[in-house]
Amino acid sequence: MIRQILLIEFAPATQSAEVAALRSAFLALPRQVPGVLSVECGIGDRPQEQGFSHSVLLTFADEAARLRCLNHPDRLALEAQLSRCTSRLAVFDYTLYPDDRVGTEQGG
Repeated sequence: MIRQILLIEFAPATQSAEVAALRSAFLALPRQVPGVLSVECGIGDRPQEQGFSHSVLLTFADEAARLRCLNHPDRLALEAQLSRCTSRLAVFDYTLYPDDRVGTEQGG
């Protein structure tokens, strides 16, 4: 399993409708791209975020799914839209091995 974390600082001129459209586009990826297992979007709620206001966490089944997503037309369009709206973006990908995870998750 591969995870990708995006930390987003939107440009000051970015409208709330643009942020909402980006959120919807990210949340649609699991329906559009085989192997995208989940997407989570969040808004920072602590002062330690260093200017990043939003985050996205994508979970891919494997490297093939990550590459498929990175080259998918819907993701490319999303990336272009995101680059127009951000003043700063940090992306971090990592492989999640079975021994690297402990705990339980409860979802609604």
